[in-house]
Amino acid sequence: MKLFFSRVMILTIVLANGLVAGPGLPQQFSDRFLFAFKSETPSITVSIDNGLPVTGIASVDALMSQYGVTGLERWIPEAGPEDGDGKILIMNIYRASFPSDRDLSSLRTTLAAFSADQNLLYAELENINYPVYAPNDTRFNSEWHLPRVGATQAWDLWDIAGGNEPGSRDIVLASVDTGVQYTHPDLKNNAWINQGEIPSNLFAAIDADNSGVVTSSEMVTYVGDANSNGTSDLQDAVSANSPLIDGVDNELDGYVDDILGWDIAGTTSGVDSDRDPMAAITGAAWQDYRAHGTHVAGLLAAETDNGAGVASAIFNGLIMSVKCMYDQDANGYVSGGYSGVLYAAKAGADIINLSWGGFGGSSSSEQTIINTAYNTYGALIVAAAGNGNDNGTPNNDIHFPSAYDNVVSITAVSASDVFSWATYGPTVDMSAPGEGIWSTVFTTMGSYQAWPGTSMASPLTASCFGLMKSMNPTMSNDEMVSRMLAAADPIDDINPNYAGGLGTGRVNVYNALAQIIFPKLSFNATSIQITNDDGDGQLGAGEGAYLRVLIENEANWTDAQDVTGQLFSSSPYVTITDSLGTYGAVQNGNVASNLFDRYQFELADDTPSGDLPFTLHLAANEATAHPYTVDLDFTLEVSMWQPHFPIHMRQAIISGNAVVDLNGDGIMEIIVGAEDSLVHAFEPDGSELSGFPVLLGSKIEATPAVGDVNNDGRLEIVIGSWDKNLYLIYDDGVVDTIFTSTGYLMATPTLANLDSDADLEIIQPGYNQELMVLNYDGTFVDGFPIVLPVDEKMTKGAAVVDLNEDGQLDIIVGTWGNKLHAFQLDGTEVSGFPVLVGGKLVSAPTVANIDNAGGPEIIIGSDNDELYAISNTGSILWTFSDPIQNLRMSPGVGDINNDGSLEIFFASYDRKVYGLTNSGQLLDGWPYTTGSTISSSPVLADVDNDGLPEVFIGSDDNGLYGFRGTGELFPGFPIALISKVQGTPTIANIDGDGDLEVIVGSDSLLAVIDIKTPAGELGYWSTARGNLARTGIYGEPSSGIDGNRDQSLPESFRLEQNYPNPFNPSTEIEFSLPIVEKVELVVRDITGRRVTTLYSGAASPGVHTVKWSGLDDDGHAVGSGIYLYQLKTSTGIATRKMLLVK
Repeated sequence: MKLFFSRVMILTIVLANGLVAGPGLPQQFSDRFLFAFKSETPSITVSIDNGLPVTGIASVDALMSQYGVTGLERWIPEAGPEDGDGKILIMNIYRASFPSDRDLSSLRTTLAAFSADQNLLYAELENINYPVYAPNDTRFNSEWHLPRVGATQAWDLWDIAGGNEPGSRDIVLASVDTGVQYTHPDLKNNAWINQGEIPSNLFAAIDADNSGVVTSSEMVTYVGDANSNGTSDLQDAVSANSPLIDGVDNELDGYVDDILGWDIAGTTSGVDSDRDPMAAITGAAWQDYRAHGTHVAGLLAAETDNGAGVASAIFNGLIMSVKCMYDQDANGYVSGGYSGVLYAAKAGADIINLSWGGFGGSSSSEQTIINTAYNTYGALIVAAAGNGNDNGTPNNDIHFPSAYDNVVSITAVSASDVFSWATYGPTVDMSAPGEGIWSTVFTTMGSYQAWPGTSMASPLTASCFGLMKSMNPTMSNDEMVSRMLAAADPIDDINPNYAGGLGTGRVNVYNALAQIIFPKLSFNATSIQITNDDGDGQLGAGEGAYLRVLIENEANWTDAQDVTGQLFSSSPYVTITDSLGTYGAVQNGNVASNLFDRYQFELADDTPSGDLPFTLHLAANEATAHPYTVDLDFTLEVSMWQPHFPIHMRQAIISGNAVVDLNGDGIMEIIVGAEDSLVHAFEPDGSELSGFPVLLGSKIEATPAVGDVNNDGRLEIVIGSWDKNLYLIYDDGVVDTIFTSTGYLMATPTLANLDSDADLEIIQPGYNQELMVLNYDGTFVDGFPIVLPVDEKMTKGAAVVDLNEDGQLDIIVGTWGNKLHAFQLDGTEVSGFPVLVGGKLVSAPTVANIDNAGGPEIIIGSDNDELYAISNTGSILWTFSDPIQNLRMSPGVGDINNDGSLEIFFASYDRKVYGLTNSGQLLDGWPYTTGSTISSSPVLADVDNDGLPEVFIGSDDNGLYGFRGTGELFPGFPIALISKVQGTPTIANIDGDGDLEVIVGSDSLLAVIDIKTPAGELGYWSTARGNLARTGIYGEPSSGIDGNRDQSLPESFRLEQNYPNPFNPSTEIEFSLPIVEKVELVVRDITGRRVTTLYSGAASPGVHTVKWSGLDDDGHAVGSGIYLYQLKTSTGIATRKMLLVK
């Protein structure tokens, strides 16, 4: 039967000491914290100014000054630019310190302020790490296997500093193997002495300290150099001249003078067993085999904390040497191994290790020996599972003795728990480290070597069992095995090809011991009851909640008694109003809740969306000898998501969207195209409108335009694609391909009534240098297309406005030829155009009367890093380039501060969002720097009813940003959307609940964010290109514009109070629209029943008046009372009351 030692290359794996936090000790420093700069932050140089640290990053320096930071240093000075994980570079992590400790509340406030800084990734407290007990054995730092099996952590369950060391010298571990050099410096003091075989007349003389137990050192002192070899050591005790050798079987167990163990095999192949289990050290040949038992012995119970060599998992224990190899054996065979098992069991070994075996099949005789040792003598037997095919490849053959009943079978894994070369299968019980394992060998071989093999994994596990028994001497073997198996760390997920064949997992003796004296409480789930809910059923800013935290006590661990909880949160947005909860008893394997003693907290009004951190401190068993505490971290999601959103998309949305009641059913839809060639129409519940999505021929970059194009009373979607087709999509999902171009249709189409009929014309710039103006049937309007020179590609939409105030609409478009054109309907250019600029015009023009004087101005960006303001006569009024990059996004406009003039907002590839005055100067508080380039365009609306619009825009850093006019972030923003936010948002009321939503597409999501404040004015610049027709103008989309907010045409729909009111017999109802769209005006009684429909169909921009004469749909006069009149449009629903008096 071959030994489990493979002649393969030895792997030496060196791990540093593990570090864990000690119970009851502080876990984090209170005089310092860490923060990390973003990777794109310029190089940081820390200097001292007036005794305080400065970095040159203004916002960070201001925070350090504000919060009293007096020291700043790199956390890991040795880290270089190659060291990092994802967005975090180690060299960008700094430790900030205070001159003294701060209280927890102050630290939380500081962390929140630093975390919010746009130049920083995060700020966090610095943890305190406590060392586990580290013995002083010189090779301990090379014994990676000890922390891997949890031994070093388990030692901390004893009070070593107080003199209570792990393990016990009452625990005997037997190396039934090739013999042991028991005189080895790291083994001699732990050598087992057979107390019953010492002649009774000598015992007292040898027991120098009168302890009743003779130690190996006492024996050496007493015997001296009995074999006259010039050295006094333990082998003298069994030499022929030793006074201890009396030729009498003092124990009457059949073994004479077995003071140090037994040599089953002897010196030849004959039966000549003897009393000396010393391995055959002499001779150069086969020394690796002969040293095998010594290597095993060191793993079983090498002396620990003795300032030399190696340590063992048991820390304190005794080694019984049983030699089962002939001295002259040249093949490495174990002879009489089962005899050795029986000897060890009868001699009183608690744990027997068998690092040998073979694949010869089952034997009833051998099984009997095993059963006898286990059942009769109470020995726990651990055996190596086998080294696979002994050539570095695994096998799943049945191996013995490891496969026998009452044997714990151990296979080997690497330092990372990877299995690759040993024996696996259903008879394996557990896995343990088995590569590069340091232990003792013959002193003639250098005393210590690192070996691989299941021969090493097995005694390591046996030593763990010894440590377990030392804590629980009366525990049965069955219970020890059951607990150790249950406590193993699962590794099947790491080794899926061997799942089920590696036992219950890798040995973890800490878990096995801790579960005997401690419970193991963990987080299970939470349930909340929201207080002051806004009606969406989701926890949000300004709300509070009662909280139940379900906890679980892991099976096989100790029951938890009198469990109490205290709730904490490090978030500055959380105020905990009731932090205490009770759970009572939590039996192992059960889940418990603070059912009748709920926690309670409130959220600040400016709480951002995302996960809020909480910590639940649990205490249990405080009246026992082993009180238990644990901190459980969990998060609660604060959501600004509209219910049923976000929706995961197959491919990116890189354009804007349309929010409109497409089919006139009173429910808003979200119309959006994506790069997967699909056009979607999502309902507020996340479902798609019947007939949608529709599949076009290629990817979509354009924003859909919506209007009643053919004057049939229904709204249609107009959109182009990279397949060069222009599509008309109806509200039932039917698609008409109305035109096929010779170039890609990447630009957003524009809808406008360019002639005297009621139909809308479609303006479509093309990548093929053609400016197309089409009727809804795909025919060209007279004078079009206009074909531009070959360098004048067009990739962005046009603006339509009466630029020169001649009563006719003009078409404004930028090209790659650095020209801004303004075409009249006869194909000629407006006087002063085209305008030549310094780069490609790769953004769409925005038109607004920004100076409130004369005609409108055109705002447009180019790829030469400049934003242009151009008059209606073609003069360049001003440019801005400080220092923007590649302006590809369309600007948005609005009166951000109520000063009567319009401000301009845009973004660029330099990561910044800019706000400018109407003269091109930076607004105070702007620009704001995001975390990446920006491919989105801004939109504006008053989302919080403060009379001022807010600005919203996406960034390629995965964030949706919201800003106040001051440049400050809107509460709750930015919101992380897990992928680039290239789409342009729309702001609309999609659910009719009185507040507004922000709708935007990212590279993987369609997101709808619910702004949970009463809505204000919507019609600033609330969607891509300013309106659903995508005309790109601020104000009336058909005949001239006025930048004042007092213009006759409102910027959102309005429903006015009827007049007269009360009335009899008739009254007039006035409503206003900013764009052409489908509307419905109905009258209902006070119960909500429809009385009559006053108007239903498409309505043009402007003010409309409808008369009601007090009749229902059947022409019958209605009675006196209160009636409701309700206007539904694409941007919302408005309802008012009126009183009919007869």
